Amino acid sequence: MTKLLNIASLAIAATAALHVKGPTGEPLYADEAGKHPIRIHLHGPGSVPMAPSNHVSPRAR
Repeated sequence: MTKLLNIASLAIAATAALHVKGPTGEPLYADEAGKHPIRIHLHGPGSVPMAPSNHVSPRAR
């Protein structure tokens, strides 16, 4: 029997949060207590916020 590829197993999240690190490699925090991490939210090409930028206007053709 042939084993089929489950395409859902290759899926990734449309967005991700990246914890910013300083020059020494230590994670950065917005407060002294270290409770509020400094993060960058990344949006993949299939995510909702990226959809308008992927659209090509009919006038641009």
